Amino acid sequence: MRININWVNQHLINELYAAPIVNSVLHDGFDVVLVDLIGGEQIAIHLIERDIDVAYIQSILEHNAANGRFTLFFLWSAMLLPEHGERYLPYDWMTTLLDIYGDKIYAFENYGQNAWLFPVHFEPREGSLWRDVRYGEALDMAALRCQTVRTEGSFLNGAWRIATFSDDPQPYERRRRAGRHHREPQRNARAAIFDHYDVLGVAYDADLETIRREYRRLALQFHPDYNKAPDATERMQAINTAYAKIVEYLGESEPKSSD
Repeated sequence: MRININWVNQHLINELYAAPIVNSVLHDGFDVVLVDLIGGEQIAIHLIERDIDVAYIQSILEHNAANGRFTLFFLWSAMLLPEHGERYLPYDWMTTLLDIYGDKIYAFENYGQNAWLFPVHFEPREGSLWRDVRYGEALDMAALRCQTVRTEGSFLNGAWRIATFSDDPQPYERRRRAGRHHREPQRNARAAIFDHYDVLGVAYDADLETIRREYRRLALQFHPDYNKAPDATERMQAINTAYAKIVEYLGESEPKSSD
């Protein structure tokens, strides 16, 4: 699975510019965005798409603090975080972020030119180190706030300048009444798209011509007129559905069926 960090970066910047608490935005066009709030605080937002460790987290926190900045991490959920609904035992760097941000890790996801920013909640189980993972609503950049937190007795000890988001106790109910979509169905829809790419055996960032070429090859291989295997019809239907869904998702014309 690949990700286009530039689209995530651009989505984040657009959301920040639309937030009334933001005064200005500076960015490197890739994985670091500097945000000046109207209150005078500056936030360094880091988009993390690779493996990290406690030392790396600490070095960023200390570097930003030395420059008078608050730190906000967003992690690529598909690569670095567990799935929604999973029962999970966090390890060292996850525990570090959970200590800093209060049992949550902020995440991003991307498909094509679409991006999502949302919290991933790690809800504690009583008497256990295991956590129940729950994906939250899309974040509102107007809820950004800065604070200093202290962590003790964990993998990271000290006081840290961080940026986080104001708690919203009933975000789903208000968004439902307002006709806005919940984060979880959006993720399920994208997961379905990834499944369709897997059916055709193409990369998630494959261009349309590559997708069409592979579709035609599979259609010739599994069309029941030529393939007498018992599951040929079922396979051909799955191939047709996958191709149609991908083409629809990419905004192209609906393909003709091959069965």
